Amino acid sequence: MKKILFFLLSISLVTSIYGGTASAVEPKDSQRDKEQIKNYVENAVPLLQDSIEFLPKDSSLEKIEKTISKHYKNHPTPSAFNNPNLSTNNVFPEMKSQLDKYKGKALNINDFIFEQDKTESLGKVFTFKNENSTVKVFVGDIGDIQIIERKTVSAPKDSDDQASAKLSTRTERTTGIGYGTNGAKLFTLWAEGRFEYNGKKVSVAQKDGDYNKHFGGSGLDISVRKLGAERDASYGGYAYREVYSRIYVESVVGFKWLGVIINSKTVEAYIGAGANGAVYGGLKKI
Repeated sequence: MKKILFFLLSISLVTSIYGGTASAVEPKDSQRDKEQIKNYVENAVPLLQDSIEFLPKDSSLEKIEKTISKHYKNHPTPSAFNNPNLSTNNVFPEMKSQLDKYKGKALNINDFIFEQDKTESLGKVFTFKNENSTVKVFVGDIGDIQIIERKTVSAPKDSDDQASAKLSTRTERTTGIGYGTNGAKLFTLWAEGRFEYNGKKVSVAQKDGDYNKHFGGSGLDISVRKLGAERDASYGGYAYREVYSRIYVESVVGFKWLGVIINSKTVEAYIGAGANGAVYGGLKKI
């Protein structure tokens, strides 16, 4: 099996939720559960990757999420994931070097997905485009899922001040979604903005942002840092403005299948534009 990276932002992550403190499990039971988890991953994850790969290339985010939900309904995770004495490190010890590589470090998830789209060293990336959105889906070899969507919310608006010669971008949104390996949607984070520009300067004309913690993310403690805030992102003499949303995601007791991204880290979704009106956006761990 390929080298594996647990990835989540939603964002990417492998998780199972446990309640309370369990008694010790005999070594033979732990060994049995390890084998169940490995067998599940080796058989079910390729099926999930195939299900997503064969979707129409203009599929919407909603269609993609329904496909993921259907897969896990047909291929539920084994009870072995509930063994409180097992974790990523002792079930997949070959992952340690990959976990250590990213632990405690900032990570641009866009760059990571771009790299994986070319190398497929840790999983597969699937791209879906239609007239309103582009969706990137990373499915790791262990079943970790990260989704990033760039979506047009509305068309450009004419400036009320005709003398200003300002132009307006479309209202666009970046959304990041994180899943656990059991197919549970953990949280959704998004930032939305519209920008006015004139070739030299750029300003935020409209901003918004929010997050949702879904039922599957009940084992996470999420605190808001910023939602729909704006900032000056100018760099190297070029003017840029951004709208961003940040949440701090922390595990609670019993949350034992954490990945690189969501291991007590700040996750950010952002959308921005330059003075030339070019819009960009993404997701990152800070």
